[in-house]
Amino acid sequence: MPSSRRSFLLWLGRSAAVGVAALGGAFTWGFFTHGHGQGTRTRRYLGRRADVLARLHNSREGFWLDSDNSALIVADPGAPTGLRATSLACTHLGCTLRPTAGNRSLECPCHGSSFAFLGPDGQATDLGRMLVGPATRDLDRFAVVAVGDRLFLEA
Repeated sequence: MPSSRRSFLLWLGRSAAVGVAALGGAFTWGFFTHGHGQGTRTRRYLGRRADVLARLHNSREGFWLDSDNSALIVADPGAPTGLRATSLACTHLGCTLRPTAGNRSLECPCHGSSFAFLGPDGQATDLGRMLVGPATRDLDRFAVVAVGDRLFLEA
């Protein structure tokens, strides 16, 4: 322990600098080793396969929204799990999209962007493709992943 006030303050400053450096290093290590900022994927539980398919089958609209209404899920026989999902956030400014009558497109109530929903054949092959701006890109797509009989939305 330092004997003078000056040496105590120097010791305290050095200790604080070492502590800050250690915390910064720990944060940086955690950031890079856990994949933050590197396009990591997260999974949200949708339910058991039979339950999810029953919800879609019993839906008058022909689609189902996930628990926080951020993704639209539709049946697609060509997809590995039989389901396809897309974000409901407009790629222009993030407004929540709404399906049009007949589910032919998803419309942005804020600025009028339009995205493909179900094609004329009732299939979702173009789900989320941008049709009309001001948005400049397609909607983000989510993978529907099966783990046993459980389905997850992977974003």
